[in-house]
Amino acid sequence: MSDPLAFPDLQPDRCLAPSPAASRHLSAVGAAPGPQRSPARALPLALPAMLVSLVLLAPYAHKAFTVDDTLFLFQARQALTTPLTPAATFTVWSTEVERLSSIMPSGPITAWLLTPAMALGGAEWAAHLAVWTLFLLGLWATVALALRLGLSRERAAWAGLLVAATPVALSMAGTCMPDVPAFAFATIGLERLLAYKQERRLTQAVACAVALALGSLTRSHIILLAGVGALALIDDTRIERPATWRRLGWGGLVLLLGAPLLHVAVTLLTRDPWRGHDTVSAMAHFASWRSMDRTSFGFFTHWSVALPLALPWAVLRRRELSRKLFVFALLVGMALLLAAGFQSWWWMTPLFALGVTVLADLFVDARQRGDATQLWLLAWLLISLPVVVYVQLPPRYLVPSAPAVAILLLRRLEGLPLPMARRWLGAIVAVGLLVGSLILHADAVFAGLGRRAANELVAPRVAAGQTVWFWGHWGFQFYAERAGARPLTLSPPHPRSGDAVIVDDGALPNDHQGLDLPVEFENRVGTLVHDWPGPRLMAAGAGYFSTHWGFLPISWGTKALDRFDVYEVQTP
Repeated sequence: MSDPLAFPDLQPDRCLAPSPAASRHLSAVGAAPGPQRSPARALPLALPAMLVSLVLLAPYAHKAFTVDDTLFLFQARQALTTPLTPAATFTVWSTEVERLSSIMPSGPITAWLLTPAMALGGAEWAAHLAVWTLFLLGLWATVALALRLGLSRERAAWAGLLVAATPVALSMAGTCMPDVPAFAFATIGLERLLAYKQERRLTQAVACAVALALGSLTRSHIILLAGVGALALIDDTRIERPATWRRLGWGGLVLLLGAPLLHVAVTLLTRDPWRGHDTVSAMAHFASWRSMDRTSFGFFTHWSVALPLALPWAVLRRRELSRKLFVFALLVGMALLLAAGFQSWWWMTPLFALGVTVLADLFVDARQRGDATQLWLLAWLLISLPVVVYVQLPPRYLVPSAPAVAILLLRRLEGLPLPMARRWLGAIVAVGLLVGSLILHADAVFAGLGRRAANELVAPRVAAGQTVWFWGHWGFQFYAERAGARPLTLSPPHPRSGDAVIVDDGALPNDHQGLDLPVEFENRVGTLVHDWPGPRLMAAGAGYFSTHWGFLPISWGTKALDRFDVYEVQTP
C-alpha cells in the first residue's frame, strides 16, 4: 500500500505528467473542490506544526514584555476605558509627551486582543495566550491553503511545519506585537478566498473580506492582499492585458472591495477625536525618503537571513538564476549601504543581491511557465515592500508572507525524488527551529532584564516613598510605569533634589548626557547590568526589531546586553 501522506506526484505509479489541458484546469480551480479540501480535514495535518510550536513556546508563557509590546499594551489599557478609541491617550515614547494616536500606524485589533491581559493587571501569560492562539490558527490556515492549492497531504503538513520553523515567525509568536495576528488573519483570508473561488458560497466571500480587514487593521500593509486576491481570482500571468482583469467580474470586485471598505469604516469609527489622528496620519508622520536606503537593503536581505526563501531557492535554481542581475544587485547593495552609512556591512551585499535575484527569478519563471499561482504567491511576498518608506523595516514585517514562502518551496521541491525532498525539508525545518529558538531565548533574556530592573530598582524606592523617574523605553517602560515611576522628558516637570532617576542605557534615546536637562547624572547610587557574552538582537549588527541597528536577525555580542544606572538627583 502506498503511503497516504506521500507526495502523490512522486510515487512510481503516478509518474505520468498531466496533459496541458488538465494542467490548465488544475491551475484555474486551484484544487479540486469538496470536503477533502475543507479546513476540518486540514486540522490533523496541522497538528505536527502546532505541537512543535507549543513545545517551543510554552517555556516562555511568562516571558517579559519586550520592545514595542509596550505601545500595544498602553492601547489595551486605554481600551478598558474607551473601547472604540484605544489610541486616545498620551504617552512618552521619545523625549516628549505625545498623543499615542499620532505615533501608532497600526489599527486597533492588537489592542483589543490584549485587553483581557490588561484587565488582569498586565498578565504576561494572558497576552501570550492570545498571540499563540492566533499563531496556531495561522498554521492551520496555512495547511488548509496548501490543500486548496492542490498540494498533497504530506506537503500540506510540511507547509505548516515550514511556517512554524520560520525563525522570524516563531520568535515573533513570543511577543505581543501585531505581526503574528496579521499573519493569521491574512492566511485565513486568502484560504477563504480560494474556498469561494472553488465553491462560490456567500459565507466564504464574507469571511474572506472580514479576515483581510482584520489583518489590515492589525498591520496596515495587509490591505494589499486585496490585490493579491485579485491575482488569485483571475489566474493569469498576462496581467498587463486589460482583458485579463475583466475576468474578475462584479462578484470579484465586490469580494475584494469588501476588505478595504471595512478597513476604512473601522478606521473612521476608531479614530482619535483629539485632532482627528488615525493610522493614516501616523504613517505619514513616520514616512521618510531618507530612510529608504537602509530599509530597501533590509527588505531584500531579510529573504536571505530571516526567512527560508532565497538560499534554498538559489540552490534549487542555481543554473537558471541571472548572473548579470546578481552582479548588478551587488553594486546597488553597496551603493545603498554607503548612502545609509553602513559601509562596514559590505560583506552582506551578496545576501542582498541574492534576495533581489531570487525575487526576480520567481517572476521570470512564473511568466515563462504561465504559472499564475506562483505569480500571486510572489505578490504575497511583496506586500511589505511599500514599507520601505517607513523609518524602519525589520524582518518582523515580513511574517505575514511566511505561508507564501513555504508553499513556493514545496512547489519547487516537487521535481526532486521523495527521499531527497524530505531531507531538504527536514534540514530547513531543523535550522529554522534552532534559529527561532535562539531568538526567543535572546529576547527573553533582554526583556527579562527590563522587568527585573523595574522590580529591583523602581518598586522598592517607590514603596519607600521616593519619587522615581526613568529615561528609557521598550519593555522596561511598561514595568517601570506599573511600578510607579514617571517618564523623564525634556519639558517640565523635572526631578527635584532627592528624587531618583533610572537610566536605561540600551534603549533609545540613550544619549541623556547630551540633552539639555536640569539634572546632573553624577551621583550614581546603583547599577544593574547584564555583561555576559551571548546572542544579541539589537547589537553587534543584529537589528531584529529595527534596521537602525543592523540587518541580521541575531548575532553574537560580547558587550553589555543592557545597563540600568540609578542616580540621586542633584539640581544645580
